[in-house]
Amino acid sequence: MPGNLNLITLVWLSLKPLIKVIISGCVGFGLVRFKDLDETGLKTIAQVQIVAALPFNLFFNIVPSITTQNSHGILVCIAFALFYTLLGYILAHVLLRFVSVPDNFRHGFIVAAIWSNWGNLPLSVIQSIMAGPPFGKPGQINLGFALGSFFAIVHSITMFVGPGTRMIEKDFEEKPQSIHPEPSSLGHPTLRNRLSIISAEYCYSDTEESALTSQVNRSDSLLITDQLGETAPLLGLPEVNKNQPLKKSRVESCHHLISPVNVALVVATVIAVVPALKHLFVNEDYHHLPTASGDEPILSVFLDSAKFLGASAMPLALIVTGASFGRMSVPRSSWSSLPFGAMFGLAVAKLIIMPLFGFGAVSLLKNFTNIFEGKDGQVLQFVCFYYSCTVISTNQISLTTIAAGDSSIESNVDLLCAFIIIQYLIYLVAGTFVITLGLKMLS
Repeated sequence: MPGNLNLITLVWLSLKPLIKVIISGCVGFGLVRFKDLDETGLKTIAQVQIVAALPFNLFFNIVPSITTQNSHGILVCIAFALFYTLLGYILAHVLLRFVSVPDNFRHGFIVAAIWSNWGNLPLSVIQSIMAGPPFGKPGQINLGFALGSFFAIVHSITMFVGPGTRMIEKDFEEKPQSIHPEPSSLGHPTLRNRLSIISAEYCYSDTEESALTSQVNRSDSLLITDQLGETAPLLGLPEVNKNQPLKKSRVESCHHLISPVNVALVVATVIAVVPALKHLFVNEDYHHLPTASGDEPILSVFLDSAKFLGASAMPLALIVTGASFGRMSVPRSSWSSLPFGAMFGLAVAKLIIMPLFGFGAVSLLKNFTNIFEGKDGQVLQFVCFYYSCTVISTNQISLTTIAAGDSSIESNVDLLCAFIIIQYLIYLVAGTFVITLGLKMLS
């Protein structure tokens, strides 16, 4: 139990998963910097990770770990995801009363506060945490990953089917008045120096970012390559006309909902909570269905195959994310005009203030309800708390690039890049503290 672990052990257990994340990211960063991985290769890796590895990984983790007894955890995770989303919205508007942001980033700033990286980074950390004390019991790694995936799905639906993309577009449709007017040069790096980035954060816009990595000039506008139009249908992404901003429609929203990852998650959840179906894949106390030789479930080979194919999902995602940082560029000429107050204010809100609210919410539910009771209660408790401390969603970069289109309003991608870099640097300390606190809460 965590109560028997001293502080040094708790800190080490908290650092271990972040070290794994950093090493994986450094591999991708180095491959790009030493020119061993070009843009085409990066696109291919991202597509394999999203379309193939990740759906299989979800299927393998959800089917054996989710049961009728712990399925309430799905609703708890969705509720916490919506709570953190609403809290981010409130904090963004509070921050805008005290800090300045460029006129072409006002709505982007709010989006950055609301939506976070709920994909590769937290899922990788959770997998590592569940493998050691105070966890380490059979099935806890799978359960932690499965519960975390529902946070990512809430992100996907609210961003793409909900108001997320529309909010990003507003920065390029009109020029809102800033609460505190600043010089027009504030945080407006030129497009000649814009970054190129591919994100493997999760299932919904990762390869979309792959199609946006060519550096462009304003005279060329922000073209969405034909390649995006080909890969978007595979990922359940809205197809984008290069001459128009990203527009949502009912058809596009439905198209996104049937992406490979979403389909895998729904199918796996249904199988997991229906005993007659689950017995076909895993050993359960349900003896009226046929088995293969050795009393193994008749379809267990498919679960084994999903485990084999899905094992590469998280390493590939982290490598691609590291490669994304290798391609980032914040021109030095823009450093003096960056809105550091807003940058650090948002980092404090997402990495310090939100975890305090998360700690309070989890503590209240733990003390006054039985939500976190049972053999799987500790896993659910840790997952719900840990997701309160996450950084900006890197998927916002590709969506901003699409939204900019041929708009006369200057793109803010380089500015967004600066926000992301600051948060990742602070996360190394804040994330370690939150993991340590989360483990201590279990005592």
